[in-house]
Amino acid sequence: MDLHARLVAASTDDVGLVIDRRWRDTYVGRALHPISEAELASVIDGPGGPRVDRVGKTVVPADEAVGEFIGLARFSAAGARAVRGVWTRARQGEGGLEAPFGRAARLRQAYLSDALNALADGGTRLAPLFIEKGSVTLDGVSLTVNTVGEDRFSVQLIPETQARTTLADRAVGERYNVEADVIGKYVARLHAAHAPRPAGSGGLTVDMLRAAGFGLD
Repeated sequence: MDLHARLVAASTDDVGLVIDRRWRDTYVGRALHPISEAELASVIDGPGGPRVDRVGKTVVPADEAVGEFIGLARFSAAGARAVRGVWTRARQGEGGLEAPFGRAARLRQAYLSDALNALADGGTRLAPLFIEKGSVTLDGVSLTVNTVGEDRFSVQLIPETQARTTLADRAVGERYNVEADVIGKYVARLHAAHAPRPAGSGGLTVDMLRAAGFGLD
């Protein structure tokens, strides 16, 4: 997530949304939080460059999505004022907090994506900040994934990361602490490629991962 934060900090747009282009990988072998719960985004070309046209759950069909909004965004002072203006106008309108807003039955139940779509409808450019290759956390350090193979993946170690962590001193074969929720999509892909799935299986289980060689104890 630190790498994603740097991406946001480097943006000069008034409103920038971090969009994961490899969002489909996240849902490989996933039983909970189905694709219908994904904050998918569509992107179109505009005068100022590409812009997020629509974003949110059930708003963008999967086959039209460029990526998934991961919930991380940048708002400049002007961008923050624009969002506040959307909420203020909606709250002061007829019905107030009980009036429908976006895809929410009531304003009080609305999501950030409802406000973002209102901004887009009003002409505000929502700049897509694309994640090209995703990330993984090893020993508490968030790293960019460079490649994903059939039985391994590689990460990017920039000089700053090597200087501020102990990863550069690690040896081949050592054990690493891997955040399971982040690495899950890669585990699912490796498992699907090499281990036959039992009949009637609904997805990965702890026993299946142990049998495939993943140390979980």
